[in-house]
Amino acid sequence: MPAKGVFPLRENCDPKDPEEFCLWAFAAPPGVNGGQFIMPIDVFRRWSQRFWDLGFRQVEEPILEYVGPAASEPNWATSAGRWVPAGTVTDDDRALQAIQTAVARMGHQQKVELYTALQAWEAGDGLPESVSGRVVQNMLDIEPHLLPIALTVLRGLHDAA
Repeated sequence: MPAKGVFPLRENCDPKDPEEFCLWAFAAPPGVNGGQFIMPIDVFRRWSQRFWDLGFRQVEEPILEYVGPAASEPNWATSAGRWVPAGTVTDDDRALQAIQTAVARMGHQQKVELYTALQAWEAGDGLPESVSGRVVQNMLDIEPHLLPIALTVLRGLHDAA
């Protein structure tokens, strides 16, 4: 089961769990504007269970896959995201979604400190001696391509404030 606060995606939902087998499919329904889910996720868990009880099962591979809202959208936290042809979601799209999820869980001060550390990295200044500075250094050492994505997410929050 996706942990509390983790966005339900096909990759993290158990296809053998009646409450999860199609939970991921309820994100960003067609014709609806607003957040990714139009009701609490627990409601969609019950719907997934109902579909299971009615005999629905996935027999074909999906032809669509979900991409969460981009940081460049006016308010990515309340944008629905979009469904795109399967196989078109990039690693950067997945990284963006993961970073947005992580940032959404942070407190305001943590976001400010991480944004400051990322700005220091971008400017070529020394990283601050802080947890955020160490996080940026770890990202730089392990997955440096994530730094501009994280900076874009935090810059979008900063600009929206």
